[in-house]
Amino acid sequence: MLVLCLIVLITYASVSFFIFPYADDFTYALKGQLPNFVETVLKERQTWNGRYISNFILIGSPLNWGGLTGYRLMSILLIILSWLGLYIGLRRFKLNSPFFLANIILCTTISSLPDTGEGLYWLSGAWTYIPASILLFLLFSILFAGKFDVKNYLTILVLIFIGSGFNELFALISLLLIAVKFYDSRNKWVLALLIVQLGLFYYVWSAPGNDYRSSLFNNNHQIINSLKLTGMYSVRFIGEWMLNPLVYLLGYIFITDSKFEVEIPVLRKPISIGALLITPILIACFGPIWSTGILGQHRTPNMSCFLFFPLLFLVLIANKSVLFKYLKEGKSFVFPLIVVVLLGWKNNYFLFEDLISGQLSNYSNQLANRVELLENCKSEECFVPMLLDEPNTFSVYKLEANPEHWKNKSYRLFYNSGKVIPIVNR
Repeated sequence: MLVLCLIVLITYASVSFFIFPYADDFTYALKGQLPNFVETVLKERQTWNGRYISNFILIGSPLNWGGLTGYRLMSILLIILSWLGLYIGLRRFKLNSPFFLANIILCTTISSLPDTGEGLYWLSGAWTYIPASILLFLLFSILFAGKFDVKNYLTILVLIFIGSGFNELFALISLLLIAVKFYDSRNKWVLALLIVQLGLFYYVWSAPGNDYRSSLFNNNHQIINSLKLTGMYSVRFIGEWMLNPLVYLLGYIFITDSKFEVEIPVLRKPISIGALLITPILIACFGPIWSTGILGQHRTPNMSCFLFFPLLFLVLIANKSVLFKYLKEGKSFVFPLIVVVLLGWKNNYFLFEDLISGQLSNYSNQLANRVELLENCKSEECFVPMLLDEPNTFSVYKLEANPEHWKNKSYRLFYNSGKVIPIVNR
């Protein structure tokens, strides 16, 4: 199982060599080329959002310091950091085989991501949200693994300061985690953390740029519609995640194998379990729907997905004494099923299909031709063929018929070309 997981994760990392930047990647890179870098980043709070950490990463774009190679390496780095965050967090709970668990949980998570392109390969979407989910799991492990001492308190202060700077959702979900810890412990130091985190949330949420960004959408701030759509999307995503057979096959192994043991009292309380598993996806859906009126992208559900599966498997292991009596040990028939599912469930299936069929390679070649065309186009209008045979693992936003649309303009400005006009390549 470990070998298979490593093969899957290495294959996901290899997709990075096929990807190209698009949309916001160009917008941020252009801002990073302005004379005063620090001033440009700080100005984002007034004009777009209050994300004081992710803005530094995106505006300090790898396109400016490493070109396409730097951009692609950021995806590989994100996969490595995701694994490392799981590994460190699981080790804090003193679980056996944390190396194996980190790999299998990450494979399961990625196989169920709502959108692998936005979750792993699109710099602007992935690096705003996925590092925050890694930090949330680390925050959970520090809050609920072992004694809560001064060292842990200071570590949490650093984590919540960095994490809140990635996006507003971290600031809100971390409030939930700390609140659950306070409910569980009534510790005055945890209450102090709750107050600090509330201040950090207010800082990123109250940024003037948030109001400007929301003003670009007409159907936002509708409470009934927001709650309705949040409920529908949350049921959809949790339903899809719970349909993953790996949840039940791996859960069976974790429950019946005596070497997987963990003591996390908070994960044995139904109210806490419900809050930790369900509330993050509710927040992840409600935030963008409230701000824009729609869930146009899957960046926020991706973030919630990276938190859902580690917590779900910890819940199963923490409650194995209760669940074991309903199961009989017999792992011999489980392993062949895990092999099939691990290689063939949803995103993992599309990953291998896109690579083996050559669809990903063909799509990447089309993007490379687009870049070459725009770099060499010095005329007033640049006619760009529409992309064909879009793969499932990674794709870019389609160009619009209007060359003044921001998606088209981002290409024109970054490559210093004429107006970008899409055409059908017959």
